[in-house]
Amino acid sequence: MGELYYLRSLLLHKPARSFDELRTISGTLYPSFQEAAIALGLFSNHSEGFECMREAVQALSLPYQLRFLFAQILLNLPCSAVDVFRTFQEDLTADYLDDGFSPSDALASTLSDINTHLRSGGSSLTDFGLPDVPEHHSSELDAEELFFSASVREDYLEESLQMSQSFTTEQHHVFSTIQASVSSLTRYQTMKLFFVNGKAGKGKTFILDALIKQLRGEGRSVAVCGSTALSASLYPRG
Repeated sequence: MGELYYLRSLLLHKPARSFDELRTISGTLYPSFQEAAIALGLFSNHSEGFECMREAVQALSLPYQLRFLFAQILLNLPCSAVDVFRTFQEDLTADYLDDGFSPSDALASTLSDINTHLRSGGSSLTDFGLPDVPEHHSSELDAEELFFSASVREDYLEESLQMSQSFTTEQHHVFSTIQASVSSLTRYQTMKLFFVNGKAGKGKTFILDALIKQLRGEGRSVAVCGSTALSASLYPRG
């Protein structure tokens, strides 16, 4: 966001009654909010990536969201990819470690996810001095099998069941209709398109999250796509 990012940072740390006053540090009026923020000690020249990741971690962002954010930082901000990765490696790999992955497998899966995001932006891990994904983790099939192990599928089924218990009648109708359609689909049938509409706060994301977990728990492969990065990042592997 450029100057807006530094403007926001200054407003969080410095009271002011005008933009000129906000850009004035120790009696010096700086030409940009970025220079004022650096003069105030909020940033060093290349600390934006660290601050962005640290803020996301403090906001309790999920590991898959952090991996997406890390890739965007590499693509858009000047920083040391290796240093940022080492600093936040535990946060970036936490979900894989919690699922019982060995440290090496968790690292490989994390790098694979980040590399997928980087490829979408026309780059790769090696462009930023990060290690390439080990050969046995390089295929999408391997990543899929690692991510949806038997224990993960069991957890998904349990989570979906718990979520469905709080459905409204309308939400349950949407969930069961789509699930039944997918479960009964054969290779010779015409695929159906469902359009779920509703105002903000009606539970569309909640229903879809439960549905995705249910289908993945059944061993089905679900590809989650979004017209914006924010919408896609609401779901694991979106």
